[in-house]
Amino acid sequence: MAPRRVLAATATVLLVPAAWQLSMPSVTPAHAATRPDVIVIITDDQRWDTMQDMPLTSAWLPTNYPQAVVSNPACCPSRTSILTSTYSQDNGVWTNSPPYGGWPAFVANGWPGHTIADALQGAGYRTALFGKFLNSWDGTIPPGWDRFAAHFHADAFPGMRLAPYYDYTLRTADQGVVTDVNHGEAPADYSTSVIDAMATDYIRTTPADQPLFLYYAPAAPHSAGSGTPPIPAPQDLDATVTLLPASPNVNEADVSDKPSYIAGRSELMRLPRWRVAQARSLLSVDRSIDDIMRTIAETRDLSNTLVLFLGDNGFADGSHRWLSKGVPYEEALRVPMRARLDGVLPPGDDPRLADNLDIAPTIAEAAGIAFPSSGGTSLLQPATRDHLVIEGGTGTHRFCGVRTLDEKYVKYATGEEEYYDLRTDPFETMNDPSAAAVEPLRQLAVAECWPLPPLWPRDTL
Repeated sequence: MAPRRVLAATATVLLVPAAWQLSMPSVTPAHAATRPDVIVIITDDQRWDTMQDMPLTSAWLPTNYPQAVVSNPACCPSRTSILTSTYSQDNGVWTNSPPYGGWPAFVANGWPGHTIADALQGAGYRTALFGKFLNSWDGTIPPGWDRFAAHFHADAFPGMRLAPYYDYTLRTADQGVVTDVNHGEAPADYSTSVIDAMATDYIRTTPADQPLFLYYAPAAPHSAGSGTPPIPAPQDLDATVTLLPASPNVNEADVSDKPSYIAGRSELMRLPRWRVAQARSLLSVDRSIDDIMRTIAETRDLSNTLVLFLGDNGFADGSHRWLSKGVPYEEALRVPMRARLDGVLPPGDDPRLADNLDIAPTIAEAAGIAFPSSGGTSLLQPATRDHLVIEGGTGTHRFCGVRTLDEKYVKYATGEEEYYDLRTDPFETMNDPSAAAVEPLRQLAVAECWPLPPLWPRDTL
């Protein structure tokens, strides 16, 4: 296939700051010699139990958070929480698409100019984003980034792919020069490889005396769009991958105890094919992370580099007869999360209840800057959280509730409830909202679920 028409040839655009670009978070710069480089790596729709095909990443990032979750299990709300350390109820980005989600909601709620990238840039960091930004992004270059390269998104640019592996357009900004570059169907256009080259070049070209912040966001293992599985790199199309056995809740036989949006679903098909494609697409991400880490080790100071890796949300893969995400079940909420900061983060499993809101506070503490949070805690500090809010969904399955290490309570806009004791029922096959243990969680949810998701039909949970 011929490359898609270039939407704009190489061009220089004068970027005039909008009103929301002029306000920066307050920062307290640390001494330049002690500030670590910071790398955040975010995969798209990666389940927590899929790291077996990413051995290089696991080796480079020895600190593991096996109880990591995201508060709102959808791409754009999760990435907003990562950048701002706020819940959806605080940041107003509830879903992937407008009017209550995506880039339009991010702008409408005043977040450009108030992200961890803005804070780091204001403290003297050289900042860069390569890969996926926010759903429905309209091509406006956001503040906070010295270098920026993101793909046009299908919501704002009809005909573009939802998750680009091939045949996409990258809008790149570097020191005021904005360039739109098409990528077609050639092997060299595979998106993970393209942004890998950008990321390693950025690392090599950052002055030695300036700390860097790299936000690296490949498309994998997200669907290629229109219900099709992800696309592996050319060399991985027939690769051998390791799949864990399907959990007992895949195509759950009896869903009569579930809320109506699940109870009315039929069993799903094509699940093994989808899971294999997901695993194969992660092989190139693993190699890319290896490239980034090797480049840091060769050109910077790896011993003074904070690296945080996580998925933006999980993926049901047929659990409870649900394919994707956006639901309060463990397969959608839990994500892989790994980290490295030599001499600070010990290797091995950290059993705390970690969350995507923790990313920005962790960066802020390491960099010595002030950054507000509505629910995040620094991973550099001892664990203090005993619960967190989980919220989101669309249509009839809008939900809000609380999750602890061992239990979960959720209430839906329909009034339906779910409660699971995760110690005895980790696969959530026995919903029992009448259990005696529910009431304390129910009261906690009533207190903390505010504001409620959009179009909630009642004044309270």
